[in-house]
Amino acid sequence: MGFHRALLLAAGLALAIAAPSAQAASDPAAASDCREPVRGATPDVEVDTRQYPDLRCQADEALREGDEALRQYLEVDEDNLHLVEAQNAYERARNLYHQVGQRHGEAKALLGLARAHDYLGSHEDAADQLAALRDLYRQPPADSADDAIIFALAELAQGLDRGDDARGDYKQAIALYRQGGDHAGEAAAWAGLGVVEQSAGQAQAAHDDFSAARALLKDVQGGAASRPFAQFSDPSKRGDALLGVADLAKQSGDAAEAKAAYAKARIVFQQVTDRRGEGFALLGLADLAAAQGDAEHARAYYEEAWGWFEHVGESDGEARLLVSRAAFERRLGDNERARDDYREAQGLFRKLDGGEADQAKVLLELGALDHDADEQEFAAQSFDQARQLFHRLGDSLGEAQALNGLAEAERAAGDRDLAQRDFEAAAALYDKAGQADRAAKARQLANELAE
Repeated sequence: MGFHRALLLAAGLALAIAAPSAQAASDPAAASDCREPVRGATPDVEVDTRQYPDLRCQADEALREGDEALRQYLEVDEDNLHLVEAQNAYERARNLYHQVGQRHGEAKALLGLARAHDYLGSHEDAADQLAALRDLYRQPPADSADDAIIFALAELAQGLDRGDDARGDYKQAIALYRQGGDHAGEAAAWAGLGVVEQSAGQAQAAHDDFSAARALLKDVQGGAASRPFAQFSDPSKRGDALLGVADLAKQSGDAAEAKAAYAKARIVFQQVTDRRGEGFALLGLADLAAAQGDAEHARAYYEEAWGWFEHVGESDGEARLLVSRAAFERRLGDNERARDDYREAQGLFRKLDGGEADQAKVLLELGALDHDADEQEFAAQSFDQARQLFHRLGDSLGEAQALNGLAEAERAAGDRDLAQRDFEAAAALYDKAGQADRAAKARQLANELAE
């Protein structure tokens, strides 16, 4: 079946094909109204009334047909026949729901139609369906009963790389879930927004979004992150959301929560053979094991994560793993292996678009390692390279740290005048970055060298 089709199968069946008709089918009143089809009625030119006399019942049936055809496509269809059937059925359902003025049903049909277009590779058509769905909810606007539809809209927009649309849709879903008092839904929507911001390189915004999700999860019964996030139809997006919460928990020092979320994310990624995602989950588990002094498991997780990153060509993941493993090896006293990993990571970041900031941070670590090993000449070279990169990036704090490290290396090598000059330069940059305490410390060291 292949990776892409396996992903679609898991995604579609996990949500029961986004469950567009499940509510209608489970509604006893609706079901009883539509139980007996009328045979032999004369069909209208626009609307086929041979099956059911009520247009709403016809719409429900068309929606069910679309769901079933999409399910069959995901399971067995290799030639898109069922996918075309789904597309036609959703079109009928949309038109019928529109005629009877049932907006909720029309929205479900549009979601199904967008999925069918997406699976056919007609991404522009899929985006058009999502735009039509947004128009549907302009007047009157969506309310809390529509929260799941808006969430699905956001996720589909994200899958189509419509980041700005997805951002707005997730924010609307957040407001609707909050309006309905649904903490689990709101947490999932915040996490989805975090994934969007993370993909756009907005690290601080993503951090804030995952923080909001994590805070809400504490109000969810049992505190289980996997249950709220199960509403993501794309398992990889669910895994990414779990990763974001896990990373935040790790940074906050909550090892137990982080470990549970990384383990859940790993299982989700395994289910759809998303090796890149699994690699990042393993990297998180490796970092936790390393922090707890569990060298055996840390090495095993690092090795497995490296294998997946290498398998899928995930250079950014490889570089970040090398930095994490270098810090681990340094704590174990294996400076040579740590130095090799830092240097390899530096080379990888140099090749990546936007990798200069990470490269500069690695150079800071490499400089500190050589300084501690009394290799002051090498330390000075690394700190100076980091200084140049931070200066080019306009990062005053990073440049101040690099100058401070350079001054420490120069002082240790006996170059007092150079060390004094660089401590003073570091102090000025610390002031500029709003780091008064660090500025005072650097200035004190410069004064001591002037005496």
